[in-house]
Amino acid sequence: MILHSSIETYLDAHVGDAPEAFRKLWKKSQWEMVYGHMVSDVGQAQFLRLMAQLLGARKVLDIGTFTGQSALAFAFGVGENGRVITLEKNEEHWVKAQRLLQEYPESNRISFHCGDAFMWMKESSEVFDLIFIDAEKQQYDAYYEAALVLLRSGGLIIVDNVLWYGTVADPTNQQKDAVTLRQFNQKIAEDSRVTSVILPLRDGLTLIQKK
Repeated sequence: MILHSSIETYLDAHVGDAPEAFRKLWKKSQWEMVYGHMVSDVGQAQFLRLMAQLLGARKVLDIGTFTGQSALAFAFGVGENGRVITLEKNEEHWVKAQRLLQEYPESNRISFHCGDAFMWMKESSEVFDLIFIDAEKQQYDAYYEAALVLLRSGGLIIVDNVLWYGTVADPTNQQKDAVTLRQFNQKIAEDSRVTSVILPLRDGLTLIQKK
């Protein structure tokens, strides 16, 4: 988190009209997962839901399922006729996400796939309205390039964890993921194929619109 914890608490308390499912899944993820802090909180889930709604997205690709919070957020956002495909490399997470989401009717809009996300993307001929990237940080550039191929013109890519606990702003920090994300952020800012902005929501989200 980039913001002070008191601000995070305040923001969480002022999320309007968020499905109770987001809060329930957040709490279950904290109880059941060693790295429960990696799950999108209620505010971020609501943000993802709203992005899908505002874009009028009907087909979303979710890269990095974990416990399924982002996939569920998009399932709410795409509506009854929408579809969400979520990709997860870790079989344990893939199984757990399906179990955790089965109580929510909106999960019927989600297709769960287990395996290498990049290979799935390279082999896919689908066209998406929105693609969310929240998986291995060292693969972000590869995911991004593959996402641009699968994304419609005017579509949106959202990338999570781009501030990496604030370390990207410190050039003396040479930790592997900090360096990778710093380079990735610079590439996006200079990429003439897209329009982009970084938001300081939780650990940083980049919104990228394909021209």
